[in-house]
Amino acid sequence: MKRLPALLGAWLLAAPLLAAEKPDQARLRLPWEALKNVLRIDQDRVRLSAEEFDALIKRTSRKNPPAHVVADGDVVLSRAEFTRLIQSLIPPAEPAATVFAPKAVYRGRLLKNSAVVEASLHVEVPEKPAKPIAWDAFPAQAAFQTIFLDGKPALAAVRNGRLYITLTDAGAHRLDLRFTVPVPDATAGQTLGLALANTPITEWIFEVPEPNLDIAVPGALHRELSAAPGGTRVRALLPPTDWVSMTWNPLAPDRAKGPAQVYAVVDHLLSVEEDAVRATVHVALDVLQNTINETLLVPPAGFAVLDVHGEAVKDWQERADPARLAVSLKSARKGRVDFFVTLERVLPGEKSTTTYTGLTVLGAQRQRGHLGVELKSDVELPAPVVGGLEPKDPFRELPVDLVARGDRLVYGYQHLGGPLSLALTLSRHAVVNVPMTFVDRVDGTTVIRPDGKRVHRVALWVQSSARQFLGLALPDRAALWSVFVDGAPVKPVVGPDKKTMIPLIRSAGGRAGLFPVEIVVYEERARLPALGRERLRLPMPDVLVNRLQWNVVVPPDWNFRYLGNDFEDVNRPSTQITGAALGKTAGLKFKNEAGPRIRAALADDKDNRMDRAREIASLEEKWEGEADGLSAATEEPPPTAAPVVGGEFEQSAGVAGLPAGALPVRVNVPETGVRLSFSKTLPPSDGPLALPLWHWSTGVEALARGLLFLGAVLLVFRFRAPLRAGEKWFLEKTTAARKALAFHPTPFQWVFLALTAALATAVVARPLFALAVGAYAVAVLRWVLSLFHTGDRP
Repeated sequence: MKRLPALLGAWLLAAPLLAAEKPDQARLRLPWEALKNVLRIDQDRVRLSAEEFDALIKRTSRKNPPAHVVADGDVVLSRAEFTRLIQSLIPPAEPAATVFAPKAVYRGRLLKNSAVVEASLHVEVPEKPAKPIAWDAFPAQAAFQTIFLDGKPALAAVRNGRLYITLTDAGAHRLDLRFTVPVPDATAGQTLGLALANTPITEWIFEVPEPNLDIAVPGALHRELSAAPGGTRVRALLPPTDWVSMTWNPLAPDRAKGPAQVYAVVDHLLSVEEDAVRATVHVALDVLQNTINETLLVPPAGFAVLDVHGEAVKDWQERADPARLAVSLKSARKGRVDFFVTLERVLPGEKSTTTYTGLTVLGAQRQRGHLGVELKSDVELPAPVVGGLEPKDPFRELPVDLVARGDRLVYGYQHLGGPLSLALTLSRHAVVNVPMTFVDRVDGTTVIRPDGKRVHRVALWVQSSARQFLGLALPDRAALWSVFVDGAPVKPVVGPDKKTMIPLIRSAGGRAGLFPVEIVVYEERARLPALGRERLRLPMPDVLVNRLQWNVVVPPDWNFRYLGNDFEDVNRPSTQITGAALGKTAGLKFKNEAGPRIRAALADDKDNRMDRAREIASLEEKWEGEADGLSAATEEPPPTAAPVVGGEFEQSAGVAGLPAGALPVRVNVPETGVRLSFSKTLPPSDGPLALPLWHWSTGVEALARGLLFLGAVLLVFRFRAPLRAGEKWFLEKTTAARKALAFHPTPFQWVFLALTAALATAVVARPLFALAVGAYAVAVLRWVLSLFHTGDRP
């Protein structure tokens, strides 16, 4: 019942929005009695929880809260106050526009040092205003000559750089403006830019008193050029904008001015790739005295021209006999002209020498520039043999734009004029393949049952950048129960070599790129014999594996032993505290503390995959940092178990949002029994990993102990005569030695000898060893004191 006011608030908020929708989308039908029960219309008070009331106050105003009372921890207020509070959440509607300017037409003409523009704006006032309107009509960055409204002088004012027109009547109006803007003196091309009124329809008409011009209007959706009396006219249609710019240039040079003076700055970037050398040349021309509409370049021998592009480039063409590159400009240009030329030469063989002579600008009064060489492959590139070039630091002494265009600059040069040459001797070598996919850690668990059934649960932490499938070699007669990749079920396929192929995803990069691949495999073997040897086979991927942790869960009434050397048996007790043991302790702490957090991060299907991977990686790095700090300067500890996603009976039966039965479900593996742990670094990945274990039941162990005891009794009985003879010989020799040494130990000396024997047998037992050392010290002290005893010796 406490959520009913929230429902009422949502309904009140949605009412204006529903009213604005189409009729077929805003209909809501409820029986009147049901609506009364839901909205509780028959009650005059509304009860809200403290959290709901506080949330409403935060969204409205804390300075003027409604009148309310607190009862049983809830906030009670009248329905009128609640309605006012909800309606205050609705933002006020924006006021409708009172003045519209749907169209503007601009007509201008270029004078000697200025441009005169006449602007005609169509203005609409829908309703007669209650008082005069000061309409923001136009930018005031121009020198206005006349301002007329409907053919009469308008009442205008300039405030804050804007022109305001006073409007008093409703209907259609026409605003005519005449203003002047300055235009700088031009030697070749000219540019004009001015601010406009932002209208839906904008028409721009301008005349330049010079024939044969190319007039460009950037941003125009339509442009027309035509001849005008004594000049050139352009008509353009502009999208809604508050700025217009225009440039014009002559289409051909003026022969009366003589030839143009051209100065060239040419920067070369040579990129050495796998099978070609590519040159990207930036040509910057400074054209003085006259204009040019075409420039001729001499390309280097053996290089093919791929592209020429630039803002001023109209077209380009290669000419033969002699080889020339003709670059046509959009119009006759004077001043700065920039464009880029891309050339390429294919390498003829594994080892070759390529000579680059640069790109020469014909007719240039002076040409200079820089040259950079970058590597985009693994070829061997000795220092080039150069001519006409001065070596420079490729990062400090080359132009900034040239350095920015290069990735792996290795050589830099400066060209100060004259012919240049650069000989590159390239040697390509065989490429060494490196793994694109690897498994950082494998956590395998094998559950063995007395009836022969085996279940393998394997969690692989994979990082992959290009591989599509992960090959998995399963044991013979094994069945795959479930496969999950990064917490989502997938459908594996069978490869041509009978391997199980698991679809992979692409890693995000870094440690956060590790994602889990979980599989469950079932085997059914013969029942365990009372005594025998089992060869367990763990499914392994066909890629590099860094670490493996293999846990074997065996029945509690059976004994299993590993007698090989291929695996590290982490179940064996250690006689000293090492860094490895401390690393295991840190791993146990990580598993106990961080395991639930990782399981929660992986189980939440709503979280983003990248966020979950970053959280897992941060927890792993924290654990590894603690383990490294404890085991510094020691042997690398055996890998600890990766956090098992889901845990025993904690994994869901599917993934939300997927159709039931369409994908594999997650299978739970009960782990009941005694856990044995084994680890291995860099395990083989060419097939299932084998682990031989000897096993016997508790009955066989009891029978073996009985047989050993019976055998010992039979041996004593069989050799009783030699044993008695040996005992007699030993006693005689001992008596003779005592008489020869005249050694009569005191009771304290007997204690000393007994403690010495205890020390020999207590090396492996630390508590007994500590007690023996203490008693031994007391006995030694008593024996030393007995040497100074002056009384008669018994």
